[in-house]
Amino acid sequence: MSDYERTAAPDPELEEGLRIAEEIIQENVGQIYHNDPSKLAGELDQVIRGEHGEGFIIEDEGELRSLSVGKDQTTIRDETGPETQFYNVPSVSLSSLVHQITHDSQESRKPGFNELQAVSENEKPLEAVRVDNRVTWVNPDFNHPFNLHVDEPTPLGVMVKPHISDLEKDTTVLGLFNHRRSVLLERVQFTDKQGVVYRDIDSKGSGFVLPVDGVLKGHGTNTWEVTRGRGLLNLDKAERDLQNGEAFYKAGIRTVRTLAIVELNELLDDEGNKITPNEAKSRGLIDDRFSPVLELRAFGTRARMRDLLFDSDGEGLIKDAISLVAAEIGVEPDEFSPEDYLIWFAKTLGENMRKIHELGYVHGSLHEGNVTLDCRLVDFDGVRSLSGGDDDTKAKYFYAESKASHIVWDALRESVATAFPNIGSSYAKTGVKDELHESIENAFEQGYGGGRDQLLDRYIYGEDWND
Repeated sequence: MSDYERTAAPDPELEEGLRIAEEIIQENVGQIYHNDPSKLAGELDQVIRGEHGEGFIIEDEGELRSLSVGKDQTTIRDETGPETQFYNVPSVSLSSLVHQITHDSQESRKPGFNELQAVSENEKPLEAVRVDNRVTWVNPDFNHPFNLHVDEPTPLGVMVKPHISDLEKDTTVLGLFNHRRSVLLERVQFTDKQGVVYRDIDSKGSGFVLPVDGVLKGHGTNTWEVTRGRGLLNLDKAERDLQNGEAFYKAGIRTVRTLAIVELNELLDDEGNKITPNEAKSRGLIDDRFSPVLELRAFGTRARMRDLLFDSDGEGLIKDAISLVAAEIGVEPDEFSPEDYLIWFAKTLGENMRKIHELGYVHGSLHEGNVTLDCRLVDFDGVRSLSGGDDDTKAKYFYAESKASHIVWDALRESVATAFPNIGSSYAKTGVKDELHESIENAFEQGYGGGRDQLLDRYIYGEDWND
């Protein structure tokens, strides 16, 4: 991972400024925000997105200290000493601090650290066990509320306990029927340094999860002959996912992001015994070249298109996504209809695919399982570069992904129409495109750049398509 910095250098002025800011916030959160720091977090995120005018000011009771919050920078004034001191900190760093205060406030009212709130009836609790681990890489671009440090263990290093095991659980995670080796660790709002807000933190490689007789259960590393080691993640795939995902994010593509890579020094076998990776190799549970890791990832919502097919409470997942998207774009939830959401999703998906194709790449595995309900792309270990390829080859790949994109947004349209029958989309029943379907289709084409690019049109219509 030589292309990425492992740690960010400490900044004493930033740390001191944030320390004073925290004292000011803690002193004022009761009076101004009724002991609910999440209200301050929301107001601050609006400022960062440019949706709150010129910002706002918070002063302590004696007016000797204050925060002047702006879109990019917050100025902290401190007159408690012999001389007035000023500290300038990035507003996204202050946002991270406030989200951490919010998280701590919420956790102080919980009976357990991981008492996660499900947003769907098919998000099921699973018992998990902490295993020996070592953090090998931390994303320096995040203001996250977790203490992740290179070469140190993290309490987020867990594996799902096999359902036949008598091991005592350390924590509880949430699983979904269609997520075979990833589980939800935590729900808490935090930001990256560009001010993008995330909420769901999952772990990929935490053991195989599969329903048995309709009940979601853990199965350890899963040593079934056909799918040996399927519950684990190999280092090389985690690194490819990380590197391609970060490159796409920097190109303005809407992606899930990697928070950290965690090396596993212990695994759970199918019976729940803690074993080393070398022991797993000697027992033939994993291949000799397999290096098991966890990939900790940041989502808005981790729910994906395919989850709607497995979820009897699809409406819950859709409403959650609509709420998240409305907050992100600065619209009141009751003013952001399911129709608005579908059009936003299709246009955003079109923009994502256009940007990937303009870079000369294809996602390589675009389907309902790799697009979240807030339209972030997932799983980049299959990304393929088409640089050096001829135009016909590029056009074939671009056309295939364009068709796959249509399948994704059309599947979402059907799911939303099922969950919200009053939106009036009848295409699934009659085969006749209605006004909503055409609006969604046009939104995708608009996002893709006002229509297909020349390579696609030439592939579809032939060499003389523009004559």
